Amino acid sequence: MIRAPYRSIARRLLWIAAGLTAIGAAAPLHADEEHQPRHGGYFGDADDLYHYELLRENGGVLILYVNDEENAPLDTKKLRSRWIANGGSLQTKQGEFLPEADGSRFVATIPDATDAQPLDVIVAVEKEGVWAEMEFSLPPVS
Repeated sequence: MIRAPYRSIARRLLWIAAGLTAIGAAAPLHADEEHQPRHGGYFGDADDLYHYELLRENGGVLILYVNDEENAPLDTKKLRSRWIANGGSLQTKQGEFLPEADGSRFVATIPDATDAQPLDVIVAVEKEGVWAEMEFSLPPVS
């Protein structure tokens, strides 16, 4: 789990909003345009290094968009990313995301993931030797 210093009450509220979004809140709370998911996924701010948007699709597929601290898209071909997942009857699994050919996002498939069950996923992207982690609790795929 991420532990980051809270600099103000406003910062704490952003973390709460990101957490509600990550667990599938019906009405996502976002303080500004910078903290909006752009692809219909779940948004997270990882240690002030990256913004993540994670999508879950059928068949255990995860899609991860990575943006910089100002929420500008990053070329995933220049980054390394990994995941750890568990949930329902799934035993803990881990692996690496692979960048799409155009560098727009990462993609991974979680073996044995059951679409009808919730899934807890920790994603991490490396920046200058530091892994910025974020935990997401994803609802079942509908």
